[in-house]
Amino acid sequence: MCVVVLFAVWQEDRLACLFSPKTSEERWAEQTIRAYIDTTQLEIAYCSVRYNTFLKGILLGDVPELTNPPSAFIKNGAESQIILEYAAQNFHLPREMRSSLGTEIPAIEAVPIEGGE
Repeated sequence: MCVVVLFAVWQEDRLACLFSPKTSEERWAEQTIRAYIDTTQLEIAYCSVRYNTFLKGILLGDVPELTNPPSAFIKNGAESQIILEYAAQNFHLPREMRSSLGTEIPAIEAVPIEGGE
């Protein structure tokens, strides 16, 4: 039982990826991305760390076949937008980066002095 809990915590992002409900557009984007991965013979497992890195590459423009129409995988700008939205929604920051996001010290702004001219 303890092993299962530890495995679930360790694989939290992957489990969320595998079992999250998807819209028809998200399923289409996922299938298109998988088709690209299969066609280019990349060894990337769905919902793996490499898949997450691949989604980041899509967002950064490293995979123009999925973001610059027309291509063998997308026909127009609307399909490109669906791919980009899918990548943005499913890309997860590495755990070590997530923990540091909320720890910035807020900037203190100067308060104007009243009546001091």
